[in-house]
Amino acid sequence: MKKLMLFLDTSSVHETRVSLMQNGKNREIVLRGNRFRSEVALPLIVEVLAEWNVSVHDIDGIQVHEGPGSFTGLRVGFAIGNMLAQLLSVPMNGKPPGSGIIPHYK
Repeated sequence: MKKLMLFLDTSSVHETRVSLMQNGKNREIVLRGNRFRSEVALPLIVEVLAEWNVSVHDIDGIQVHEGPGSFTGLRVGFAIGNMLAQLLSVPMNGKPPGSGIIPHYK
């Protein structure tokens, strides 16, 4: 089985994107609207995992969009990404878990 990668983009004030990629297949869920990213990001992750019938424990790596984007949105994405990377002991944005990755503001 190839790696299961989780992608998270909370940088836009108008949409939140969550996707999974494995074996060349990609499934992305985009929620449009002005809802708080902190309210929708985790439920979107749960939804995309359920669609593929995989567990959060199957995730081998996490990629969080680094910007540019909304300050608060980027912080939400990195907080979720860092938390999942730490709990699952997987790399985030190519860095080892626990490295305390924070977004670079451009």
